[in-house]
Amino acid sequence: MPGRRKPDLVWAAEQKAGNVGLGRAIAGLREKAGLSRAELARRSDDLAPESLAAIERGDVEAQWGTLRAIAAALGVELDSLFRLGIELAPSRAGERLREREREAQTATLDEGERT
Repeated sequence: MPGRRKPDLVWAAEQKAGNVGLGRAIAGLREKAGLSRAELARRSDDLAPESLAAIERGDVEAQWGTLRAIAAALGVELDSLFRLGIELAPSRAGERLREREREAQTATLDEGERT
């Protein structure tokens, strides 16, 4: 379907930007904490350092359990890690992610005012 290609490409670009942003967030927090990649991997339920490196590069989409373990090892809440990842997501796809996050926050605030 010709009309389907563009939304699929946009979704894929946003997914990649999200993965890269999340990886940047993890790497930045790890460095701020003074941890080596090997040490953070060990503290994250014995994650392989190579797997952590791939997550930090944005090459893979980490599983929820892995992200929870990384966040706990870094001493941050998972939602804070995701928000930072969205802020650090690159390119126009990252801009779209940030816009959607702002819209979701506004909708949540609006809903709270109505209840």
